[in-house]
Amino acid sequence: MGLINTGNTSTTTDTTTGIVQHMRKYAPRQGVLLLMAAGFVALFYGRVSTLEMDKIWGGFRSVSSYQWIMALLATAASFWAVGRYDAVVHKMMRNKVDTGTAHQAGIAGIAISQTLGMGVLTGALVRWRMLPDASLWQATRLSATVAASFLAGWAVVTGLALLMFAPDMLGGRMVALLPIVAALALVVASLLGSGTTVFGRQIKWPSLTTVFAILSLAAIDTIAAAIALYVLLPDVVALPLTTLYPAFLLALGAAMVSGTPGGVGPFEVTLLALLPSVNAEALLGAVLAYRVIYYAIPAVLATLLLARGPLQLAHQTVMLRTPDHSAQNALIQNAPFAEANLLRQGPKKVLYQISNTPLLLTSQTGQALVALRDPLLTRDGQRAVQTLAKAAKDQAKIACLYKCSARTALQARKNGFFVLPIAREAWVDPRSFTTTTPSHRQLRRKLRKAETASIVTTQPSTLPMTEMARISADWAIRSGGERGFSMGVFTPEFVQTQRCYLATQDGVLQGFITLNTCQAEWSLDLMRQTETAPDGTMHALLAHAISDAAKLDLPRLSLAAIPFEHSNRFLHKWMQSASASAGLKQFKSAFSPQWQTLYMAAPNRLQFALAGFDIAREITGKTNPTTGALVRHS
Repeated sequence: MGLINTGNTSTTTDTTTGIVQHMRKYAPRQGVLLLMAAGFVALFYGRVSTLEMDKIWGGFRSVSSYQWIMALLATAASFWAVGRYDAVVHKMMRNKVDTGTAHQAGIAGIAISQTLGMGVLTGALVRWRMLPDASLWQATRLSATVAASFLAGWAVVTGLALLMFAPDMLGGRMVALLPIVAALALVVASLLGSGTTVFGRQIKWPSLTTVFAILSLAAIDTIAAAIALYVLLPDVVALPLTTLYPAFLLALGAAMVSGTPGGVGPFEVTLLALLPSVNAEALLGAVLAYRVIYYAIPAVLATLLLARGPLQLAHQTVMLRTPDHSAQNALIQNAPFAEANLLRQGPKKVLYQISNTPLLLTSQTGQALVALRDPLLTRDGQRAVQTLAKAAKDQAKIACLYKCSARTALQARKNGFFVLPIAREAWVDPRSFTTTTPSHRQLRRKLRKAETASIVTTQPSTLPMTEMARISADWAIRSGGERGFSMGVFTPEFVQTQRCYLATQDGVLQGFITLNTCQAEWSLDLMRQTETAPDGTMHALLAHAISDAAKLDLPRLSLAAIPFEHSNRFLHKWMQSASASAGLKQFKSAFSPQWQTLYMAAPNRLQFALAGFDIAREITGKTNPTTGALVRHS
């Protein structure tokens, strides 16, 4: 797709119509900005009208070759950061554009739009040309998001620069603190929730990775741009960079708000107003050279890129998607762990390589791309870890492995990940399971109590879903809500895909359990009972399931996991509270299971902590006890 289309009248008409519509939309807004810019220039006209043009030109001609070279290098550094804005925003918007193409389109878009003015409109048209798979509307959204992201980053960087170098400029410290406080509020919002709803529209907070990337790029971009101007200043302008930088940022802000071509007018008069003791002609001579270096040359180079058109897009090597129904069922049945059934519940996706090989079951949190358990249909843990890291990077997320085995954790450690044990999974071999050994003494007592209370366990083909939903809702109220993410949440649609066992007393339903199943194992999921259910009810249900699994010659039945008992008591109590596992260890121990340590891994300790916080927030998100829908309290 490009700005010029040939051989197709309909396409050409659509293109022209789209451009006209955008012009109609943005022209009135740009007119207002131009009026504001004119008023701004008029306000300082008295200062500008007294300047001598010969001295300004003399300052321009006095720029040495060394100064030109240094300014070019600083401009190159600034435009490197400029192009990265687009790459970050593409990741945030989850556009399937490779980094090189995004970088190139971003540099061209900003180089031309900052020179011509009307940034969002001209930037959209350039990106539309440079991104062959983007519509004009998508390019406009991208340009608007890039502009808004830069403005936000500029505001925070400007606030910090004012506090550090010029606390009395522009009204003092309180004004400078406003964008910094707003950025901190965004960081907190990103940590505590994935988004919010405004007027019925869902707004997602950017991840911390995205926030810090924007702030870092804004700092690199503006510092390099200020250096490009600084090295062009003549000796008569005895101005330290720490003084120039805050004034430069504010002048840049005035230029951006005005929307004039190159910010001409508002940039200069703001700079002169904020630096009243500086020789005005010498300063403007340097600004004129700066406009050649930072505006004219990049615009010419970008025009050549625009004329050439987009590069061939790089092939995508990884992808996240939800498989269709038949592929999903086949994947779950052939998976090495029964928790693959979580693909049927919640926003879970499968991470594929381009060869269409399913690698990992994933879920996205506000900060992380989390792989649940081990690789799906391959034992190549190293490839799975590396692919997860690339997919996370493509989305500006933290790569995280959650509840993986020691084998996968070892591969993660070899790839530089920080690894920590987080859970112990109880499991039994149904084929050799028996209740007659001394280690099952407690289980036998519980089963006798259930038998004495006339508890009958069955595995029916038709489920009393209304009664089960009522029991689950009552249980959720008593327990403070259901846990989510990798833990069981009662929804009728999901429960009907599971293996269910019911416990009745005199024909009245007292409780039930559900198990996720695949060819390799069964795994205990939901355990729900009434407040008055007899002691031993859950034990009787699970014993029935183990007996059925033995008849089917199943090698493994998982009793699910409990938090790892860390030496750090605070960490252990926090994990226990997040998973609501108090009392579960005693229940599982009654079956004398084997225990397997499960691990969590992330690229470093900080990212491990952020991902862990995010996962804990997802797990403890309360659910509506009637519908089972997740209700996040953030």
